[in-house]
Amino acid sequence: MYKLIITALLLFMSANLTFANSSHSQISQQYNKTNFQGYVVYVPAGSVCDAVLSTEINSQSAVVGQTITAILTKDFVYENKLIASAGSIVNGTVVLNKQAVFKRKKAQTLIRFTTIRTPYNNLIPINATIQLDENEDEGDKSGQILIPSNSPIKLYFNQPITVGAQ
Repeated sequence: MYKLIITALLLFMSANLTFANSSHSQISQQYNKTNFQGYVVYVPAGSVCDAVLSTEINSQSAVVGQTITAILTKDFVYENKLIASAGSIVNGTVVLNKQAVFKRKKAQTLIRFTTIRTPYNNLIPINATIQLDENEDEGDKSGQILIPSNSPIKLYFNQPITVGAQ
């Protein structure tokens, strides 16, 4: 009789332990989908990723300190590791804006991007820029820079970043 009770108790405890481990595994997998998975990736300076502007850039109206945002158009991957997924928001500011002067001096605008916010709300500090110089193919030949929102851009990383990959 005692042998039967002990066997039943052991089976019950084993079933509860299996259920608890299974439940913990599901929670862990769900947590890993929304947070870093514990490995670190070093992305060297000079790396480039594609984005699209959310904010228009106009050298006639831009002011130093103005916020500029962009959205990653595809996953930012380095060495087959996801750094930031498509749809991540890249935040930056105008750090230099020189307007054209009577077509003799062409406009120049420098935008420094400082963070990437992923859809999982992870914040990745970066130092990336886009530098825009008026050329014959852009603008209205007035020497000014005008880049409408939804225009594709390339972000150039000036400094290496070390991040936990998603």
